[in-house]
Order: sequence, then structure tokens, then C-alpha cells
Amino acid sequence: MGLFSFMLLKSNTPDECDTAEEQSAWQPIKDGMRFAISGNMGLLYGAFIFTGLSLNFWSSVYIVIIGNVFPKRNYLALAGICIGVGQVSSGFIWSVLTYKIGRKGVLICTTLVSCTAFTLVYLAFLLMLPLLWRQELKESRL
Repeated sequence: MGLFSFMLLKSNTPDECDTAEEQSAWQPIKDGMRFAISGNMGLLYGAFIFTGLSLNFWSSVYIVIIGNVFPKRNYLALAGICIGVGQVSSGFIWSVLTYKIGRKGVLICTTLVSCTAFTLVYLAFLLMLPLLWRQELKESRL
């Protein structure tokens, strides 16, 4: 479908070009690289990295931890459902709050909430692991 839509696009003929000079094939690549190292993109790279790590954690690492820590698989399904509901509801809540406290306020609040959530999850599992290991040792001795 995409290829068909590209075929319908009108191509530029030499007399329709805006500039008198012809662009080389490398010029768009050079422009893209120049834009990639600009200051504006540098600010976005941090946001992209944080978003990628956050999505990676909640969609894969957290689920694997839950599956390995809790023996019942019911917790795994419940965790997946809660993550989905949390993502949808937080998107709605933060979009409503954008109108009340502004974009900068929402960015600060979401950063604080995310950092707090990551810290609490790591602490909870670190505190839970010795208890679960002791329980497994007791069960293996019986």
C-alpha cells in the first residue's frame, strides 16, 4: 500500500526545482547528520533513552521479576493487567493536569513519580527475596 502511494506522488522535474543548483544524493544525509548533533536533538536524546528504559522495565523486566519471585502465575496476569490500566489512566490524568499546572509542572511531577516508582519496586523486591529464599529452604528441608 505504501509503495503504491509513493508511485502516485508527482516527481520533480529539473525545471520545477526551487534552487538553481542540483542537490547531490548525499545532501539529505548530511543535513540529517547535522540535525542529529544539534542542541535541540541532544535534549530529546535523554527523553528517548528514559522512555525506552521505562517501557523496557515495565513491559519485560518487571514481569520477569514477578514471574520468578512469586510461584503462582496469577500474580503475573494481575501485574500485566495493572500495568495496562495504570498506563492508560496515567495518560488521561497527566493530560488533564497539563491544562491545570502546565507542561513543565507535569514533566517534573511525572519524573518524580517515575523515579519513586522505580525505587520502590527495586526496594520491595530486594526486601522480599531473602524471605522467599528462606521459605524455599524450609520447603526443601521438609
